[in-house]
Parts: sequence; C-alpha cells; structure tokens
Amino acid sequence: MNTNTRSLAAAGARKAVDVVRISYATQWMPPSIWVVFSKIIWLSVFHALLYQKFTRSCTPSRLFFTGATGLNKSTISTITTRLVRIGHISKIQRRPVLGQWQTCLYKLGDFIFDKVKAVIIGFIKIINRVASTRHIVPIKPIIKILEENKRSKTPGIHAPPNLDYLVDMARRHPELV
Repeated sequence: MNTNTRSLAAAGARKAVDVVRISYATQWMPPSIWVVFSKIIWLSVFHALLYQKFTRSCTPSRLFFTGATGLNKSTISTITTRLVRIGHISKIQRRPVLGQWQTCLYKLGDFIFDKVKAVIIGFIKIINRVASTRHIVPIKPIIKILEENKRSKTPGIHAPPNLDYLVDMARRHPELV
C-alpha cells in the first residue's frame, strides 16, 4: 500500500471517531468504554478506507486492546459485551487457534455506521483522486534528458519521444519527477 493511502486512511479514521464523539458518544459513555469503542471505530474505518470497501468490521485481539488502552482483558470483555447490549457493535467469536480464542469480529452497528458512512465516502473519493494523479509525470525534465541523449548518440534524428519511453525514463530517474 502507498504511504499516502495509509496516511489518508488514518486521517479518515480519526475524522470518523471525531464525528461519532461530537454527535453522540460522549453524552453518556464513561471514558473507559469510549476508549475501547473509539479503537473499534478507528480500526473499522481505517480498514474500510485502506481496502476501499464498505466493511464495518475489524478483528483486534484483546491483547491489542490491552496495549492500546491500558485496560486488562476482563475489563475489555466487559466493555465489549456492554457495547453489544447497547447495540453499537456486534461481536462474533472467531475460531480458536491452538484451543485459545484469539480474536473476535467486531462490526459497527447500523446507527454508528450511518454516522461514519459520509466520512468513508468522502475519504475514498480523496484517496482515489490522489491515486489517479500518482502516475502523472512532469515532461520537461525528461525531454531535456532525451535531447541530451539525442545530441550525444544520434545527432540527425528529431522524432518526438514515445510515451512508453518517457514513463521508462521517469522510472529510471525518479529524482526528476
């Protein structure tokens, strides 16, 4: 993945968390619940933007949550169960690895996903716009190199440069791009 895409996806995920925080969540949620819920929102939106799919799910482990939030595993389980009861997320246990349940699949609820859907759509448009302009190469430095090559190797030929050749020159000389 491109670093621009990753940074835009991270910015979109932060924006989605802010949208939910401003519009709804902080009115009644204790800070510990909000921390876990915001991580679920951030991961879900980040993956939706990174892979440009309208997924509303993520699969973090409890070990990830303990490292990211500083809460213990039993508190994480209690908080996620409470968020399921409220209807903000759904939680599906995944198959065990070596007899231990490692991760759950967390999906954002319909109400929360409706809040962040506009953010996802807006940032997917931005990511696609950035991705579509990535291949544009400035032509002037490449034409300068071509003219120097023509003077040194074949002084009598004045044909216009081939587009494939220009792209190949841009790849060989990234400092000019």
